[in-house]
Amino acid sequence: MKKILTSSPQGYSIIIAVLTIGFLLVLTTSTLTLALQEMQDGKGSQDYMKAYSAAEGGLELALLKIKDNGYGYYGQLNDSKILGGGNKDPKISYDFDSKVESYSGTIDGFQSDIVPLFWTDNSGVMRSTNAITLTSTDSNLIWNIVGEKSGISGIGAITNSTTVGKKEITTVSGNTDFTFTQSQGVQDFVATNPESYLIIYNSGNTEISYTLNSGNEAITKPRALVISSAKVGKYTQNLETVIDNTEFLGILKYSIYSGN
Repeated sequence: MKKILTSSPQGYSIIIAVLTIGFLLVLTTSTLTLALQEMQDGKGSQDYMKAYSAAEGGLELALLKIKDNGYGYYGQLNDSKILGGGNKDPKISYDFDSKVESYSGTIDGFQSDIVPLFWTDNSGVMRSTNAITLTSTDSNLIWNIVGEKSGISGIGAITNSTTVGKKEITTVSGNTDFTFTQSQGVQDFVATNPESYLIIYNSGNTEISYTLNSGNEAITKPRALVISSAKVGKYTQNLETVIDNTEFLGILKYSIYSGN
């Protein structure tokens, strides 16, 4: 006699229970993974924004240092926790150096570079540049050196023996006059006029190049790069900005001492 096998309702229940548990396990694991990922992304986004804000703060601090100390100042900050000492607080750094002993630059057609002939040492004391040389092979280069009450100008290179005419405002017995001196040594003028400015102008329509030297002293760069950074967790943000002295001092191009 054949025995007929029949399905057991209890067997179906076990299979359905196993499948349901498996489905719920997969669903729970996926949900947990998604939640953890969202939490990690949220924390990462917060750290990213915190690092960016801190880098902006470092940049503003560097610019404040330059404003307080003046042209040609050097400053550096490494992994400082000036915003707090906790493990989650950002580490801020910045670096800038706006002075140099030798500078090579290019000037587009009908544009200028303006160089302050003074700088600030590491003690915050203003120092004047006492001698400069300017080299360029382009005949379109015109330069002016503007002091407080006098100025000189010329075309082409500046050497140790260059002499030019000098324009000067003089006051005698309460009367102010505008005088002209036929022969003025450039190096003597620079040495006796602290905090003067060199204006280098390209009178042509094509780019020119030049090199400016100040011996063992320093001059302020016409443009200086300021770099700031901040670290929060695994995120680092770096920001750069350029201090363009030529743009800030552009009004000097219209000085009564300018021109030949």
